[in-house]
Amino acid sequence: MLSNADLTASCLKEWKRLGVRIAVNHAGQNYSSLSYLSRLSINRLKLDKSLIQGLTPAKKSISIVHALISLGAQLGVEVLAEGVETPAQFELLTELGCQQVQGYLLARPAPAVQAQLALRRPWGSLPKTVRRAGSEVAQRYAS
Repeated sequence: MLSNADLTASCLKEWKRLGVRIAVNHAGQNYSSLSYLSRLSINRLKLDKSLIQGLTPAKKSISIVHALISLGAQLGVEVLAEGVETPAQFELLTELGCQQVQGYLLARPAPAVQAQLALRRPWGSLPKTVRRAGSEVAQRYAS
């Protein structure tokens, strides 16, 4: 895909027109290039779990995560953080404006039947941090 970016962009645009949703997986890792984000027709940017592991307000990685979340918002694409394992990570990502997460905090991988049953459970069965209505966006991370 990377060797012919124009053809890739054209194909992705056509697929999106047909209703296919496109995600860039492992954003911020390996070969994901920011230059492609403006050229490719994508729906979602998935932040790599390596960026989320050990995420704290004191770490420099928070600036990278915040920048990627802001970039996604500016491009009009969903941003999903992978590998969210603790309530503290969830809280911080919510404050930074990340609206979608996946990881062990919510559930472990499961066979399809178990996943269907879990999705039928009331929201009250989710961790307390996840259930809350929302969080104030922390402007302290904007600088």
